[in-house]
Amino acid sequence: MTDLVANLLGYTGTACAFALFVSPIPTYRRIIAEADVLSFSALPALTQLVESTFWLLWAVSMGGRTPIIVVNVAGILSQLIFLAIFSYYTPPKRARLHFLHLLGALFGIAVACSVYLLSMEASDAILSSGAVAINIIKYGAPLSVLRLVVETKSNEFLPIWLTLACLACGLLWGSYGIVLHDPWVVVPNVAGVILTTVQVALWVKYNNNNNNSSSSSCSSKSSNDEADDADDNREEEENAL
Repeated sequence: MTDLVANLLGYTGTACAFALFVSPIPTYRRIIAEADVLSFSALPALTQLVESTFWLLWAVSMGGRTPIIVVNVAGILSQLIFLAIFSYYTPPKRARLHFLHLLGALFGIAVACSVYLLSMEASDAILSSGAVAINIIKYGAPLSVLRLVVETKSNEFLPIWLTLACLACGLLWGSYGIVLHDPWVVVPNVAGVILTTVQVALWVKYNNNNNNSSSSSCSSKSSNDEADDADDNREEEENAL
């Protein structure tokens, strides 16, 4: 019975993780349309890439973790595509910082691969510890725009679909870890649920402000259009006279 529940949660979590990986698509479509990364951050994609690498190598070394292997292969491929898009549209003024972030991610991947290939006795513990730490960072990565959200009182650059997908994944994978009595899976996902709940609360808090701002913008545009029409009518009357 336990195995059945674990498999059910594992494959449901896998499906949810696939949804997580495609959830940033609207953001990257906007980046492509604007030909600029705007105020979006690449940190969620970078942390997901490093995290997926750690989890993949840990699952392979442990054995019997097929759902984790499948989902993290998909995670690595999707994040590489997103990062290629982000890198292409990063403006020169942000290129240096983005390059440093990429170097940090590559260093993390190199560490994971080195630990796995060297077959150290403590490799399982090192990989799992690294995966747990990066998993928690990933869940909090969207908060990298927290200052912008608070200063502008707008949730425009807080990726709600990514956040909701992270929340669902945290709940499912956390339950999966509980069923298997695996603290390495439970701990980061409980932390993830807490962090993503904070992000959802921020999105809800500033959503009304964002809508009001949009309404004000539309009203202002409407008023300007009416003023322009009035000026045109006045000019036509003067010409007629």
